[in-house]
Amino acid sequence: MKLTKLENKMMFEITVLAYDQCGLWMSQLEDDNYSCFLGKELVERLSWSKEKVGGVMASLTEKNLIYKEEQANELGQKLNWINIYKNGALPLLKEWEKQYPYGSDNPF
Repeated sequence: MKLTKLENKMMFEITVLAYDQCGLWMSQLEDDNYSCFLGKELVERLSWSKEKVGGVMASLTEKNLIYKEEQANELGQKLNWINIYKNGALPLLKEWEKQYPYGSDNPF
């Protein structure tokens, strides 16, 4: 699957967020799949506008790499997730894991 530079950059940041939450890096996330994040977190991490984050998230959703949880968290915020299993991110993460150890700067 071909991703744009912005999609790659966002997916890498999502993976770092998932690591920060569950202590697993790249393809190890499939063991736990605890990979939720909020769009607001990406606005802060990437220093992008809300609209830019929303547009890239919409594109990644169309490509089945992320999805929005139907139920909201306790604060009423809808959670987003990396889609690891269903034609999702696992092949991409396995490839990245070979190239980028944890702590690598975002290469995109």
